[in-house]
Amino acid sequence: MSARFTRRSFLRSLGALPFLPAALARAGGGRRARRLAASQAPVVAAQLNLWFRSEPHLNNYQRDGRWMVSLNPRLGYTDSADREVLAQEMQWIHRYSLRTGRKTIYSIEWIQPGDLSDRNISRAFLPVVEQTRARWNIFYDPVLAARQRGLAFDTPIDFSRPAVSDMFLSDLAYLSQYFEHPRYWRLRGKPVLYVWSVNSGIERAHQPFETARSMGVYLLGDVFGGNGPEPPLDARTGFVAATPAMTGRTDLDVHGLLLVFNGYYQDALARGDTIPALSCQFDDTEFQNLVGGAPTRILARQKEDVTDLLRLAKSYSTPIGSERYVWLGTYNNWAEGTTLLPTRRQGERFYDMRGGIRRIGHYEFDHLEAVREVLFPGAPRYRGPRIVRRPRKVLFKDCDVAGRLKVRGPGVDGLLNAPAWADKSHLERARATFDYRWVPEWQEGADPTAPVVLEFTNLDGLTASTVLGG
Repeated sequence: MSARFTRRSFLRSLGALPFLPAALARAGGGRRARRLAASQAPVVAAQLNLWFRSEPHLNNYQRDGRWMVSLNPRLGYTDSADREVLAQEMQWIHRYSLRTGRKTIYSIEWIQPGDLSDRNISRAFLPVVEQTRARWNIFYDPVLAARQRGLAFDTPIDFSRPAVSDMFLSDLAYLSQYFEHPRYWRLRGKPVLYVWSVNSGIERAHQPFETARSMGVYLLGDVFGGNGPEPPLDARTGFVAATPAMTGRTDLDVHGLLLVFNGYYQDALARGDTIPALSCQFDDTEFQNLVGGAPTRILARQKEDVTDLLRLAKSYSTPIGSERYVWLGTYNNWAEGTTLLPTRRQGERFYDMRGGIRRIGHYEFDHLEAVREVLFPGAPRYRGPRIVRRPRKVLFKDCDVAGRLKVRGPGVDGLLNAPAWADKSHLERARATFDYRWVPEWQEGADPTAPVVLEFTNLDGLTASTVLGG
């Protein structure tokens, strides 16, 4: 049998996989079908970076004054300490899965106590995520943890050195405060610590890892594509499409990775608990040009390429405890192009030919839309903001946290509590979602039938409006 025939047979098999359970079809649609689909959908986990600064620093958008990102974020160059920014990003993510976030996990990259990311966990991230049903955990980077403290520089980092192993155990003691958070992600009753590059970035970690497990920590290790010895782990996963085995290779196609990742998933599952992992795309050209490295570009030609990779991962998502999981790279690592969050329109869609080479192009909301279609088929399709009039109240649904509300008309002067979207004054947030409600109140003697026009515009330009009174 030729390799080409094997590949075609494999790709054809993707279309036959039972991604939508037969029971869903029997449910006949509607609310019952959506509940069934939601109960059977896998949980999505991805890295959320909290180390961004906007003006004047543009930290992690620029390096030495030069850009290291190839895509323009839909929200622009934001600050990770801005709660409204985090709320808007979460709203988009939850909109394309389940509105409350109960099938979402945010994995926060963590390097050392007191750094920018660590500070932003408590001052920005937790106050926002605690208003949802999403979970979170720590994404531990052992390479940067050792390098930034001057303990080791060359990889793999030797964890048998007392200074390095002491760092790891000291970090675990510090992180225990987060492990106790009520929304912290737990598997088999234990707090999950994701450890990056455990069989390529570090070595001789057997004893420190066994100590961590004896302390009740569930170690989830990034192993896909690595070639070093594996320390003791509770479960295996990956990180992004550019695994260590592919680093430095250029102009690969996402569609060409299906057989590769099929092998990763099979191998890891044979050894125990596994979370299939991928990223929609990868392009670190700007960053590697700045540091003198070799860029890696793994690009999708169209949304369907991303869809096929998601279908493959979903087909290998087996229960760990009571739930299934899929790891989707990062929500917002713009320097690597591994983002799920939406982009602004720029140049050709999905890829273009900047500088004579094929580059990642804007995809707008297509990465999130592919996630909804494959992993959350019961989630309603987003069609823009909605303003719903109910007796004595008004509901704002799918209205962007950072969107714009205009309130006008002759009846506005008679209101006691005209809503202001910028600071959410006179608005009550719906439980666990980013929807709001408003209960109009009129001044004594005011005419409640005088027209009040409510007009909302989302960041994608879609609008909704309604008229009260009149």
